[in-house]
Amino acid sequence: MFSDSVAVNKAAAITQADLLYVWGNTLSPCFLFGDPQQLPLTVMMLTEIWSKSEVDYINHFALDLRISALEYLQAGGIPVYRLKMQLQIGIGMFDTVSSIIYPDVPFTYDPSRAININFSDFNVSRDLESFALERYPALTPAPKDTLKPFFIYCEGGRVIQDEMSGSKRSFDQVQVATDFIVDFVAVKKVPVAPYAANVDLINGLLKRSKYISLQGMPKPSTIDSFQGQENDIIIGVMGTDEIVGPGFTAATNRLNVTLTRAKCGLVLVGNIYVAQAVPDPKKVAAEAKAKALAEEEA
Repeated sequence: MFSDSVAVNKAAAITQADLLYVWGNTLSPCFLFGDPQQLPLTVMMLTEIWSKSEVDYINHFALDLRISALEYLQAGGIPVYRLKMQLQIGIGMFDTVSSIIYPDVPFTYDPSRAININFSDFNVSRDLESFALERYPALTPAPKDTLKPFFIYCEGGRVIQDEMSGSKRSFDQVQVATDFIVDFVAVKKVPVAPYAANVDLINGLLKRSKYISLQGMPKPSTIDSFQGQENDIIIGVMGTDEIVGPGFTAATNRLNVTLTRAKCGLVLVGNIYVAQAVPDPKKVAAEAKAKALAEEEA
């Protein structure tokens, strides 16, 4: 196979070996598209060692595999063009993500993302806000001419954690989310959940006669399987609480994907006090970062 140039999408989620397999050894023009702040590479057997050994790791290249093809070349000083205009998400929907995950990147919304124009893709967002305000009168409306995500707090919702896998599931949160969906519209929205156990619960509920009107809805997905996709409205079931803790929903990359797959409507369902499971979140985050750096230097 030979080509004059190579273009790679999602380059922050592929290994260096994957890129070299396609790029070859001719140094032909190579264009990489990706975001290191989205889901990282999945590395199997990161810290596992052989039995009867304390230092002999099964995967000796695990730490190197954590560096994606995009990050590897960026570290080498390749020219980088950063997109600073939001072309996908409606005005207001990207503000929180920008301030927390991309604080060093000033951005503007493309004029086509305004909701005060006759843009059919955003009509459903107006319907969503009207429905939510009617269902939850205490909800604060979004500022004029903007869109904002909102959170449905499942007070008293029970969360069960699997002792073997660590996966978390909450039937209560799933039911609240599914009832919200069935009372709204069944088009152009997708339920997503960080944990596969909650996706299984959603699929189980959708088989009940009460939710037969949702048969045309896109299939529920985990955050990992939904990366690279988008929809007008996303209903995110967090499946965590202050007892079991946030789990991997606290991972910046996974949270980023959760918050950026919706074009004009994002509804999060869960426990708003889940952060109380972490006594000092900033300290825990700093310790985790220091540990990761130490592992890379080892």
